[in-house]
Amino acid sequence: MDLVNVRSVRTPSHRSDSTFGSGERPLGGGTRSCSEEQSALTGLVDLTARGRPSEAPYDPVAPASASAVRDAVGIPPHHQPMTRDRLRALAETVVL
Repeated sequence: MDLVNVRSVRTPSHRSDSTFGSGERPLGGGTRSCSEEQSALTGLVDLTARGRPSEAPYDPVAPASASAVRDAVGIPPHHQPMTRDRLRALAETVVL
């Protein structure tokens, strides 16, 4: 996850507040903002707070995190939750 430029997360209170400003993207359940570098992204708009359902039928953070772990160590984690001890054990299985 590379969201280092995000400086704000706002929650619209009305439909008219749901428009996106420059550099803003929805925080509504999609995985793109978690799986690709988003250097121009400076703000998130939490659309779920207004009762808008997530775009994904599941929590997208776990798959995005598992993908990042797989990219880092070369082995996908197969057990949830991905605790510190489980990630350490997985990393220790990697032969450098």
